[in-house]
Amino acid sequence: MNDARRKHALILLAALAVAAVVVARPPARTVAGAPDLRVELPARVGAYQGQDVLYCQNEQCQRAVLAPVGGPVPPKCPACGGALDPLSLGERQIMPADTVIAKKSYTATLLPPVSVSIVVSGGEQKSIHRPRKCLPAQGLVIEDSSVLGVPLSGRPPLRVTMLAVRRQGAAGAANTQRADFAYWFVGKDRETESYAKHLLWTSLDRVTRRVNQRWAYVSMLRYRPAGWTDEQAREQMSRFIADLYPALQKEP
Repeated sequence: MNDARRKHALILLAALAVAAVVVARPPARTVAGAPDLRVELPARVGAYQGQDVLYCQNEQCQRAVLAPVGGPVPPKCPACGGALDPLSLGERQIMPADTVIAKKSYTATLLPPVSVSIVVSGGEQKSIHRPRKCLPAQGLVIEDSSVLGVPLSGRPPLRVTMLAVRRQGAAGAANTQRADFAYWFVGKDRETESYAKHLLWTSLDRVTRRVNQRWAYVSMLRYRPAGWTDEQAREQMSRFIADLYPALQKEP
């Protein structure tokens, strides 16, 4: 086991130990305020233009629809006429009612699109799931994991987990899509690239402060153009996050 995996395992064990205390001694059901982040994605990120993502609520369709830039939000699904909603049917059925979600798809000339989402947990802490479990459920295979240090003005670099993933084509097909998935977590006066640290801090807050602190999970997915190297993918993701990050900060 390498040092990074050993450190992750120790943090996870600590979080589970604290969680056991929480189960044995349930805290007061107090939900803390919002995390230190604006749960609203900007219209533009650098050279990218954002579009809201809506989802058909028809169980037989469930299509994702992009709202027109500067135009009215379509009232119905263009494919089946079903109702549209910012949450997908699966999200609405599974996630607690007090979950807050913001999503946009960003496009720019000569650059691949970037899908961005922010999920803010509610009082039950069931809204944020471990990325390494969610992605395989979406048909993505994780090939590699690394920590990306994003340079930001006036502060230390933002640490972000970046997963190299791929989506295999249909059975017998030779095509494979490579992509990169980046994420980090934001709480009250806290930021981390680690799901285990987020879990540990959540458990500690419940034991020591007797509150269920709301956390935000910021993530983005970008499919790689043919020919992009790992270094190009990291550089482009870092640049996008550096442009996005200031727009997510609350006013002082």
